[in-house]
Amino acid sequence: MVVFEDFTKQYQVSKTLRFELIPQGKTLENMERAGIVKGDCQRSEDYQKAKKIIDKIYKHILNSSMSKVEIDWSTLAEATKEFRKNKDKKKYENVQVSVRKKLLEAIKNKPIPVGKGTKDLYKAMFEKEIVTGEVCAAFPGIDLTDEEKAILDKFKKFTTYFTGFFENRKNIFTDEGISTSFTYRLVNDNFIKFYDNCNLYKDIIASVPGLKDEFKKCFEDLQLFSERRLEEIFETSFYNHILTQDGIDEFNQLLGGISTKEGEKKKQGLNEVINLAMQKDEGIRNKLRYRAHKFTPLFKQILNDRSTLSFIPESFKDGAEVLNAVSTYTAYLSGQDILKRIRELMQSMDQYDPDSLSIDGKYISKLSQAVFASWNEIRDRVKEYKRSLLKKETKAALNKIDSEIKSGVTVQEILANPPDKNFYMAINSYVENLIQNCYNTLSQSLPCELETAEDKSKNKILMDSTLDLYRFLEIFSHDNSQGVKTAFEE
Repeated sequence: MVVFEDFTKQYQVSKTLRFELIPQGKTLENMERAGIVKGDCQRSEDYQKAKKIIDKIYKHILNSSMSKVEIDWSTLAEATKEFRKNKDKKKYENVQVSVRKKLLEAIKNKPIPVGKGTKDLYKAMFEKEIVTGEVCAAFPGIDLTDEEKAILDKFKKFTTYFTGFFENRKNIFTDEGISTSFTYRLVNDNFIKFYDNCNLYKDIIASVPGLKDEFKKCFEDLQLFSERRLEEIFETSFYNHILTQDGIDEFNQLLGGISTKEGEKKKQGLNEVINLAMQKDEGIRNKLRYRAHKFTPLFKQILNDRSTLSFIPESFKDGAEVLNAVSTYTAYLSGQDILKRIRELMQSMDQYDPDSLSIDGKYISKLSQAVFASWNEIRDRVKEYKRSLLKKETKAALNKIDSEIKSGVTVQEILANPPDKNFYMAINSYVENLIQNCYNTLSQSLPCELETAEDKSKNKILMDSTLDLYRFLEIFSHDNSQGVKTAFEE
C-alpha cells in the first residue's frame, strides 16, 4: 500500500448525482386522475403548433410593414459603388446601419390598442399580446383559422412558455448586422444582388442592343409588376417594391420565368432569354461568354424561407422515427433507380455542350481536389488559358480574370487547358466510386433500433455515403430559381 501513497488522494473528484422523480402509489393515482401528465403532453404538442401560428403572424406584420416603406436607396447604391473602389469598410457599414435602422422603424414606431391604453407594437410582439389577440386585432389582414385561434387560446395563461421563443425571434426583428435579421437580409444580402442586377441589365443592353426587344417581349408575356416598364424595375428606386415576399417572388419570376400547369409551355424569364440567345447566335455568345450575363435571384424574406417542404422533420422524437425516415429514403432511392440514373447521366456528360455546363466558383477547388487530387489544378489551368487570350497583360486584366474565375468557370474553359487526366473520365471514375459505396451500404440491413453505438454507427455510414454523393453532384447543379438550366441539369 505504501507504494501507491504518492499517487492517491491528490485531487478532488467531482461527481454528479442524477435522480429521477417517479411518482409512486397515491401520488401516481392522483396525477393520473387529474390528467396532469396527459395535459402536459398535449400542451407540449400544442406549443409546437402555436410557434408556427405566431410565426405566421410575424410574417404578416413584416410584409405589411415593408409594403409601406419609402426609402431613398440611392445613398446605399452610391456607398456600394464607392466601397468597391476604395474598400473603406467602416464607412460602408455605417451607411448600411443607417438604412437598417430606417427599416426597423417601420415596425417600432407604431402603437396598438391594448386594454384602455396603447402599447408599442414592437414590444407587444414579444409579450403576451401576441398570444392573447391584441396584436392580431391591429392587423385585420391576419387570417387565422378557428383551430389556430383555439390553440393560441390554450396559452393565454401560459405565455411564459414562449419566453425563449420570443428571445429567438427578436434576432429577426432587429437592426443589428446579424444574418438572422430581416433588415440584414434586405440591406446586406438582397440589395447587393439587386444593385448588381440593375448594372447587369444596363451592361447587357449596351453590349447586345438587340436583346432589349427580347427582354421587353418576355416581360410582357410574364405580366408582372403591372403598369410598370421594364426599365423602371432595374432602377435603384424600385427596390422599395421588392421588400416584401410577394415583391421578391415577382422579381425572381422575372429572372427565372414561371412554370405553368403540366403540359403547358413554361413562360421564360430574362435568364432563359439570354441563355437561348447565346446558344443560337455565336456573335452574342462571344460578346457575353467572358462577362457576367446571368441575373441573380434574391433571397427569400426571413421567415418565408422556413415554409419550404423538407423530407426531414424539425426534430425526431426517438430512434424509431429516425430509422423510419431512413428506411423511407432508401426505399425511394431503390424504387426510383436513382443511383443507376446518376451513373447514366454522368457517363453522358461529354455529350452536352461544355459551354453550357458551368461550375460555380465556390465548388472549383472541391472539384479539383476530388478528381485531380489538387485544390488549385483547375483554377490555375483556367487562369493560364484566360491569360493566353489577353492582348496585353496588365494588373487590371489579371484581376478581372481572378474575379471571373471566382464567379465560376465553364467546362469548356477547363477543357481548353486540360489537366493531365481526361476530365470526363476522371469525373466518372470518382462518381463510380461514390455510387458503389452507396450500393454497398444500401445492401446492408438497418439496425432494429438505435440504442448502441454500433447501431448508430451503421445508420451513420449509410447516410454518409449518400451525403457524399449528393455533395459531389451539387457541384454541377444550378439554383433552380434562376431558370437557367441546360438539358444536362434537367
